[in-house]
Amino acid sequence: MATLTRQAIAASGTAITHAVPSATTMGADKCPPGDHTFVWVKNGSGSSITFKVNDPNSVAPAGSVGFDPDISVTIAAGAEKLVGPLPATRFADPSDGLVQLQSSATTSIGIACVTT
Repeated sequence: MATLTRQAIAASGTAITHAVPSATTMGADKCPPGDHTFVWVKNGSGSSITFKVNDPNSVAPAGSVGFDPDISVTIAAGAEKLVGPLPATRFADPSDGLVQLQSSATTSIGIACVTT
């Protein structure tokens, strides 16, 4: 498991460092939450991937069936996406206060936790 360091984006420009996801299981990678925090996902592979952010805090509406408030984003081959923002009220895991992340692949994938 890897906890990503939140990298601040400066107006003058910032060189962002991307890490390779640790594994394809939820929570294999984590980042600190924040109202202005995003995960920057780069898919350098030849296939689309799915990137998920766990939402352990949203309560299912009464009578709901199959409720899953997690963010699930498809990222095409060769594409990049910013996923978020990731406020603590929705995404901080009660056990450690961090946001749990999951990538469906690890080869040729880069992830970075960034904040404005």
